[in-house]
Amino acid sequence: MPGLAAALSLLAAAACGDPVVFPHPEDAARQMAPVPACVVRLPIQKGRGGLLRGLSEQQDWELVFPTYDKEHQSLPEGAVPCTGRPLFDDPAFTGATRITQYPLAIAEGEILLGSGGDHIKVLWMRTHRFADGTEAGPLALVRAKEDAAEVYAIGTYRGLSTRPFFATERIGPEVVITVSDEGCTGNTKPVACRNQTSVFLPRRGELVNVVSFASDQRDYVNAGEPGAPGRIEYRLTTSARYVATGVTLYEEMNAKDEAGHRLRHAELERVFTLHDLQLFSAEEPLWSHRFPGAKTADGGAPHAEIDPGPAKFDCCEDAPPEEKKAASCPGFGAVSSAR
Repeated sequence: MPGLAAALSLLAAAACGDPVVFPHPEDAARQMAPVPACVVRLPIQKGRGGLLRGLSEQQDWELVFPTYDKEHQSLPEGAVPCTGRPLFDDPAFTGATRITQYPLAIAEGEILLGSGGDHIKVLWMRTHRFADGTEAGPLALVRAKEDAAEVYAIGTYRGLSTRPFFATERIGPEVVITVSDEGCTGNTKPVACRNQTSVFLPRRGELVNVVSFASDQRDYVNAGEPGAPGRIEYRLTTSARYVATGVTLYEEMNAKDEAGHRLRHAELERVFTLHDLQLFSAEEPLWSHRFPGAKTADGGAPHAEIDPGPAKFDCCEDAPPEEKKAASCPGFGAVSSAR
């Protein structure tokens, strides 16, 4: 029976081939998160069926700080996080005082949370307060699994507002923390303000601030435009897209008079490329070129961006008179664009 023999031969060959590989859900989960810097074993909870778990606020303190005093629910002076790198010597805490002095219990709500994919959490553990009301504290990227809790990286952050928004994004395979600090939201008065986004990259157990940029910035000058008396409002708005190689920012800037008439308009796309522990851009922000008297690439705000190269513009308002005529550019006070 040659047909049967051939079939048996094929089955035997298949049996001797590569072994069957079964998928492991934990492998996919590992690809979604950085390598942990600290791992704390947790008692297995019955009936959860392998689900990831959540931790209480007190457990979060214990996870990040092994010397956390559970009896007093307090953090000892000079406590060192599980990564072993002292945090409270960081210049971010200079001039601040402890919100809760040891051994007083830390109140619930002193940790602000942000979430990401695959049950990753961002913890901002507010421990210090400044005279102006802003706060600072450890910033941690963590995740609790069925039988263990993992700490991926720890850094420090000082807020510009009392309620920053924390989230995670991806730059290629890298998980990064984004902090949105809104100094302009709800501000209806004609005073300078700034919304800032900071990006932190986990590396060897440490969260490194690789770039910060203005997501919304406003300022005012008197008689800032020829032919437009009174107060002029300059406003920059930015949207960000996180891509495999870095971050792309889309900036738009407008100048308006007191009546709300737009005098100037410019747009710019800025590409930041991730290299080692920095996000580099060859373009300077619009603010440094459009706001009268701007002194630095980011308007002098803290955590300045890294922008080594000059910005490039193609604006009718910047062109020589003969080029304006050839391009039929509008006169002063009309809308122009830079891309």
